Amino acid sequence: MPKKTFDYDSMYYEYITTDVSYRQLAEKHGAAFSTVTAYGRKHGWDDQRSKYKTLENEKAIEKLADRRARKVAEIESDTFEVIHAALLQFGASLEDRWITDEKTGQRVLVQGQQVTPEGLTKLMDKYLVMTGNVTDRRANLGLTYDASSGGGTSGLPKELLRELRDLAVSKGAGEGSMGQSPIPRLAGAKQVN
Repeated sequence: MPKKTFDYDSMYYEYITTDVSYRQLAEKHGAAFSTVTAYGRKHGWDDQRSKYKTLENEKAIEKLADRRARKVAEIESDTFEVIHAALLQFGASLEDRWITDEKTGQRVLVQGQQVTPEGLTKLMDKYLVMTGNVTDRRANLGLTYDASSGGGTSGLPKELLRELRDLAVSKGAGEGSMGQSPIPRLAGAKQVN
Protein backbone atom coordinates (compact mmCIF):
# COMPACT_ATOMS: atom_id res chain seq x y z
CA MET A 1 0.00 0.00 0.00
CA PRO A 2 1.44 3.41 -0.99
CA LYS A 3 2.32 5.85 1.70
CA LYS A 4 -0.35 8.54 2.18
CA THR A 5 0.83 12.10 1.45
CA PHE A 6 -0.51 15.20 3.13
CA ASP A 7 -0.61 18.84 2.21
CA TYR A 8 2.08 19.89 4.67
CA ASP A 9 2.33 23.35 3.12
CA SER A 10 -1.25 24.22 4.06
CA MET A 11 -0.80 22.61 7.49
CA TYR A 12 2.36 24.66 8.01
CA TYR A 13 0.62 27.91 7.03
CA GLU A 14 -2.37 27.15 9.25
CA TYR A 15 -0.15 26.15 12.17
CA ILE A 16 2.07 29.24 12.19
CA THR A 17 -0.73 31.77 11.50
CA THR A 18 -3.33 30.45 13.96
CA ASP A 19 -3.48 28.89 17.42
CA VAL A 20 -4.37 25.43 16.07
CA SER A 21 -2.63 22.49 17.76
CA TYR A 22 -0.84 19.57 16.10
CA ARG A 23 -3.71 17.30 17.22
CA GLN A 24 -6.34 19.58 15.63
CA LEU A 25 -4.33 19.73 12.39
CA ALA A 26 -3.99 15.95 12.31
CA GLU A 27 -7.74 15.45 12.78
CA LYS A 28 -8.60 18.09 10.15
CA HIS A 29 -6.28 16.61 7.50
CA GLY A 30 -6.88 12.93 8.34
CA ALA A 31 -3.33 12.32 9.48
CA ALA A 32 -1.90 10.66 12.57
CA PHE A 33 -1.11 13.02 15.41
CA SER A 34 2.42 11.59 15.73
CA THR A 35 3.09 12.07 12.00
CA VAL A 36 2.07 15.75 12.00
CA THR A 37 3.91 16.42 15.27
CA ALA A 38 7.12 14.76 14.04
CA TYR A 39 6.98 16.60 10.70
CA GLY A 40 6.25 19.96 12.37
CA ARG A 41 9.08 19.59 14.90
CA LYS A 42 11.53 18.39 12.24
CA HIS A 43 10.81 21.50 10.13
CA GLY A 44 10.79 24.00 13.02
CA TRP A 45 7.11 24.94 12.93
CA ASP A 46 7.12 26.01 16.60
CA ASP A 47 9.99 28.46 16.01
CA GLN A 48 8.29 29.75 12.86
CA ARG A 49 5.03 30.24 14.76
CA SER A 50 6.86 32.15 17.47
CA LYS A 51 8.62 34.36 14.89
CA TYR A 52 5.34 34.94 13.05
CA LYS A 53 3.53 35.94 16.27
CA THR A 54 6.40 38.28 17.22
CA LEU A 55 6.34 39.88 13.77
CA GLU A 56 2.55 40.11 13.90
CA ASN A 57 2.73 41.81 17.32
CA GLU A 58 5.44 44.20 16.12
CA LYS A 59 3.32 45.16 13.11
CA ALA A 60 0.27 45.67 15.33
CA ILE A 61 2.30 47.85 17.68
CA GLU A 62 3.76 49.80 14.75
CA LYS A 63 0.30 50.30 13.29
CA LEU A 64 -1.02 51.46 16.65
CA ALA A 65 1.98 53.79 17.09
CA ASP A 66 1.44 55.26 13.61
CA ARG A 67 -2.25 55.78 14.33
CA ARG A 68 -1.43 57.42 17.66
CA ALA A 69 1.23 59.64 16.05
CA ARG A 70 -1.24 60.77 13.37
CA LYS A 71 -3.86 61.54 16.03
CA VAL A 72 -1.36 63.45 18.20
CA ALA A 73 -0.23 65.44 15.14
CA GLU A 74 -3.86 66.18 14.30
CA ILE A 75 -4.59 67.35 17.86
CA GLU A 76 -1.40 69.42 17.90
CA SER A 77 -2.35 71.02 14.59
CA ASP A 78 -5.87 71.78 15.84
CA THR A 79 -4.43 73.21 19.06
CA PHE A 80 -2.14 75.55 17.14
CA GLU A 81 -5.05 76.65 14.93
CA VAL A 82 -7.14 77.52 17.98
CA ILE A 83 -4.22 79.29 19.64
CA HIS A 84 -3.52 81.16 16.41
CA ALA A 85 -7.15 82.31 16.19
CA ALA A 86 -7.07 83.38 19.85
CA LEU A 87 -3.82 85.30 19.29
CA LEU A 88 -5.29 87.11 16.30
CA GLN A 89 -8.35 88.02 18.34
CA PHE A 90 -6.13 89.11 21.24
CA GLY A 91 -3.99 91.15 18.84
CA ALA A 92 -7.07 92.90 17.51
CA SER A 93 -8.15 93.73 21.07
CA LEU A 94 -4.86 95.61 21.63
CA GLU A 95 -5.86 98.41 19.27
CA ASP A 96 -8.18 101.27 20.16
CA ARG A 97 -11.38 101.08 18.13
CA TRP A 98 -14.61 102.91 17.63
CA ILE A 99 -17.86 101.05 18.18
CA THR A 100 -21.48 102.07 18.07
CA ASP A 101 -23.22 101.87 21.44
CA GLU A 102 -26.38 99.76 20.93
CA LYS A 103 -28.43 101.70 23.49
CA THR A 104 -27.54 105.27 22.50
CA GLY A 105 -26.46 104.79 18.89
CA GLN A 106 -23.41 107.00 19.55
CA ARG A 107 -19.87 106.15 18.48
CA VAL A 108 -17.71 105.29 21.49
CA LEU A 109 -13.95 104.84 21.66
CA VAL A 110 -12.97 101.54 23.25
CA GLN A 111 -9.40 101.53 24.41
CA GLY A 112 -7.27 98.56 23.45
CA GLN A 113 -6.14 96.07 26.00
CA GLN A 114 -2.84 96.97 27.63
CA VAL A 115 0.01 94.46 27.68
CA THR A 116 2.90 94.79 30.09
CA PRO A 117 6.43 93.78 29.13
CA GLU A 118 6.18 91.01 31.74
CA GLY A 119 2.98 89.71 30.19
CA LEU A 120 4.52 89.76 26.72
CA THR A 121 7.61 87.92 28.01
CA LYS A 122 5.44 85.24 29.63
CA LEU A 123 3.46 84.84 26.42
CA MET A 124 6.65 84.49 24.39
CA ASP A 125 8.07 81.94 26.85
CA LYS A 126 4.88 79.86 26.65
CA TYR A 127 5.07 79.95 22.87
CA LEU A 128 8.69 78.80 22.93
CA VAL A 129 7.85 75.92 25.27
CA MET A 130 4.91 74.83 23.09
CA THR A 131 7.02 74.84 19.95
CA GLY A 132 9.88 72.96 21.59
CA ASN A 133 12.34 75.84 21.46
CA VAL A 134 14.82 76.74 24.16
CA THR A 135 13.54 79.31 26.62
CA ASP A 136 16.72 79.81 28.62
CA ARG A 137 20.05 80.27 26.90
CA ARG A 138 23.10 79.36 28.91
CA ALA A 139 26.61 78.65 27.80
CA ASN A 140 29.24 76.69 29.63
CA LEU A 141 32.50 78.24 28.55
CA GLY A 142 34.60 76.75 31.32
CA LEU A 143 37.56 74.51 30.58
CA THR A 144 38.59 72.31 33.46
CA TYR A 145 41.99 70.67 33.66
CA ASP A 146 43.14 68.61 36.58
CA ALA A 147 46.90 68.18 36.33
CA SER A 148 46.97 65.75 39.26
CA SER A 149 44.78 63.16 37.49
CA GLY A 150 46.44 63.73 34.14
CA GLY A 151 43.25 64.42 32.22
CA GLY A 152 40.68 67.09 31.65
CA THR A 153 36.94 66.84 31.93
CA SER A 154 36.61 68.20 28.42
CA GLY A 155 37.90 65.01 26.82
CA LEU A 156 40.66 66.90 25.00
CA PRO A 157 44.20 65.52 24.92
CA LYS A 158 46.22 66.72 27.90
CA GLU A 159 48.98 68.09 25.64
CA LEU A 160 46.48 70.39 23.95
CA LEU A 161 45.09 71.49 27.31
CA ARG A 162 48.59 72.32 28.55
CA GLU A 163 49.22 74.39 25.40
CA LEU A 164 45.94 76.25 25.91
CA ARG A 165 46.77 76.89 29.57
CA ASP A 166 50.25 78.15 28.68
CA LEU A 167 48.84 80.39 25.94
CA ALA A 168 46.23 81.83 28.33
CA VAL A 169 48.90 82.52 30.97
CA SER A 170 51.15 84.17 28.36
CA LYS A 171 48.23 86.48 27.48
CA GLY A 172 47.79 87.47 31.11
CA ALA A 173 45.19 85.03 32.43
CA GLY A 174 45.33 84.59 36.17
CA GLU A 175 47.49 87.68 36.73
CA GLY A 176 44.95 90.27 37.81
CA SER A 177 42.77 92.45 35.65
CA MET A 178 42.33 91.49 31.99
CA GLY A 179 41.45 95.03 30.96
CA GLN A 180 38.41 97.27 30.81
CA SER A 181 34.96 95.75 30.28
CA PRO A 182 33.07 96.98 27.22
CA ILE A 183 30.02 97.44 29.47
CA PRO A 184 29.81 101.06 30.72
CA ARG A 185 30.49 101.45 34.42
CA LEU A 186 28.25 103.35 36.77
CA ALA A 187 29.77 106.41 38.39
CA GLY A 188 31.11 105.51 41.82
CA ALA A 189 31.14 101.75 41.18
CA LYS A 190 34.09 99.88 42.64
CA GLN A 191 36.39 97.87 40.41
CA VAL A 192 36.61 94.19 41.36
CA ASN A 193 39.99 92.50 40.87
